[in-house]
Amino acid sequence: MPEAAVGKPKRETNVKDLGFALILRGEFDLVDSVKPALHAMGISTWNCRSCEELASLLEQTEPQLVFTDSDLPDGTWLRVMRVIQNAKCRVNVFVVGKEPNTRMEDLVRECGGYRYLTTQFERELFQAEVRCAVEEVYEHRGATAMDAA
Repeated sequence: MPEAAVGKPKRETNVKDLGFALILRGEFDLVDSVKPALHAMGISTWNCRSCEELASLLEQTEPQLVFTDSDLPDGTWLRVMRVIQNAKCRVNVFVVGKEPNTRMEDLVRECGGYRYLTTQFERELFQAEVRCAVEEVYEHRGATAMDAA
């Protein structure tokens, strides 16, 4: 495993082990736009239809990522953030909206989300952000596991 120039060794992120994402689909299925890019990276996905289903699947699957439409049949992305905050494991959340919105970008970050994006994203930039989000989860979970030992 290569070492970072300064500091601790950095974990290599291999496309094969990038992980798993839960996708919470809303009325307009905006998150469907991210699935092809995730699959191309080797990230498996599973669709959820409600915050309740998401909460149940979080415990069972421990995904690295959650992608959610901004508006949902049983709430909004804010409800998703509350569900995530109660999860036992670290998960990074991407909120997908219809159009660019600087206020939403800020609000998503303030509420603990990883990123707000629209359906019109640049694929290479998106994939780089996803890799960083997954890496952050692995690092956090590794640190948590070592702290518990």
